[in-house]
Amino acid sequence: MWGLARTDELGFPACVPARCHEFDDSNYAGSWAAPVHATLKTRSVPHSFQTDVLAVCPDLLDLGSDEEEQPAVELLAYAYYFHQQGQAVRLVTEESGPHPFRMSLAEAATVIGMTCLSMGEFIRERRL
Repeated sequence: MWGLARTDELGFPACVPARCHEFDDSNYAGSWAAPVHATLKTRSVPHSFQTDVLAVCPDLLDLGSDEEEQPAVELLAYAYYFHQQGQAVRLVTEESGPHPFRMSLAEAATVIGMTCLSMGEFIRERRL
């Protein structure tokens, strides 16, 4: 996956390494995400993309929450930035099932016009 990041075929915002650090130190994602993120050409996007995402998918936030820095919003805003530039963006997420109080990340990405795949699908497709 390092090669994909170096050729700008794989990217993610800062919330991804931060969330990975919530796992124990032996977690592969946690040890891989932070150094890769540091090498990405685009590490973050303007905050206005979070506002744009929430304008189209207000149900992406939990009911009663007004915190726009929620990781799902940040991740979708990052993907939406590249989507708006005309790039074919596919969001890799395990969050595809329904939630009782908010829209799933996969559902929101579909509403915005992006496709989603699971990490397993991504790994198989790329033969990693």
